[in-house]
Amino acid sequence: MQCCVALQWAAMTSRSPLDATRLRQLAVDKGKLADVVVTSATGSTNTDLAAALAGGASTWTAHVTDHQTAGKGRHGRPWVAPRYSQATLSLALRPPQSALHRLGLLPLAAGLAVIDAVRDMVAATTVLDPGGQSPTSGHWAIPTAHDKAETSAASSQAAGSTQSPRLPGDDLPTTGPANGIYAPDTTAPDAAQYGPLGNLIPVLKWPNDALIGGRKVCGILAEAVSLGQHPAIVVGLGLNVSLTANELPVAHATSLDIAAAELGYELHVDRTMLVAGILQHLVARCEQFQYANPTLLGDYRRACGTIGTRVRVHLPGERILEGMATGVNDTGELIVVDDHGAATAVAAGDVSHLRRAKHPK
Repeated sequence: MQCCVALQWAAMTSRSPLDATRLRQLAVDKGKLADVVVTSATGSTNTDLAAALAGGASTWTAHVTDHQTAGKGRHGRPWVAPRYSQATLSLALRPPQSALHRLGLLPLAAGLAVIDAVRDMVAATTVLDPGGQSPTSGHWAIPTAHDKAETSAASSQAAGSTQSPRLPGDDLPTTGPANGIYAPDTTAPDAAQYGPLGNLIPVLKWPNDALIGGRKVCGILAEAVSLGQHPAIVVGLGLNVSLTANELPVAHATSLDIAAAELGYELHVDRTMLVAGILQHLVARCEQFQYANPTLLGDYRRACGTIGTRVRVHLPGERILEGMATGVNDTGELIVVDDHGAATAVAAGDVSHLRRAKHPK
């Protein structure tokens, strides 16, 4: 399968459709999924799957698309990207009613699934010598001579000058000292175990974002189809794979390809393999959610860069809470302790990271 080439300039970028047959073999025949519906384009995989669930679709049914034209994030924010440039998917589950009070854990579970899949991708990536023969499938990378600082600066400049539609990441505050907003921990706890590409493993921002280097690479949206006698939920996500700097509207979004280029590598992602991995890990993490497996929260607390960070939370009703994010409780709420020592459990709100604590988690 032709893979997506991670380079600064769009002229050298190669993109191709998902291999639907191979995806079903990897995710259904060799995994736990009931079915995978693959489309070349659709408005929203969440909307399509919600309709399928209402029509009786089985739990662990997934919808995947090469091009989402009317995707949405939290609060209805637009969520679009060029064709073949993302891993865009939704998963259906029918949790027991006993799990409904823990629905706040679902986006957290999805974030962990993204980390799991990217970690697998990094571990499976073959680093080739420049000029060597390229594989026809799988993940691979070639070291480049491009200066990382120049790459990063070009990303920021292109992101600031484009007039393209709003893309994943546009609701994340810009990081850096200029506006007093700082990135959280930007390196995954286990990144060093995976060599130079280990820095591609994301860090999670509560409740529904995955970041690389403090910039948004993935957004997550969980939606309830039914909370009645037969609960039904859709969990959707979009992971930026091969978006180039010119396709990013703002500096605080990124993609796997851009992040790899900043590390000095030309990364080729087998998008079919990556999507299959995300789906398999998403099923496993959603099962942990359904059955209250404590591993889920333990893993999330280690992967969450929000914990141990001073935050500003925009709450419903135009209220603002500022304080230290000290943890996540058993139902997925963020615990914020204000300057007076009062603790608030936040179930929903837009969070900005301000600065790290002196003694992070």
